[in-house]
Amino acid sequence: MEALKTTDRLVDLVPLILSAYIEALTDLVREHDIKAELLLHENALDSLLEYYQDIFSKVDITDHVDFYVTDQDLPYTLWITEHDERSRADITFHENGGVRGVLMNDFPTALQWARDEFSPYLETADPVTVNLTP
Repeated sequence: MEALKTTDRLVDLVPLILSAYIEALTDLVREHDIKAELLLHENALDSLLEYYQDIFSKVDITDHVDFYVTDQDLPYTLWITEHDERSRADITFHENGGVRGVLMNDFPTALQWARDEFSPYLETADPVTVNLTP
């Protein structure tokens, strides 16, 4: 989560919603004015809208975040944080609703792999207009 504080842009595959992710994203938008592309599994989008709508409604998140939805199985959370000085790719593995492991890499080939991994999911996902006002 600490790496997110220095990002200008976030690209993220979201297989599930964890409250820590929601708090980090709202803080990023509120304090750092980032842009983000979130590609959510349809179940994650349902959870977001059901449980976190009031948190997002307090921040003008829809001006900062482009939402996409897919029914494809997303094997892990893939974070690509982009910043002029340092970009990074992170993979978070989940099991039973919790974090099982995290890999982080800022090597250029790892960043390219992450972008190549994200791209096919984005090509088949549907853009979603998310109404987060209560």
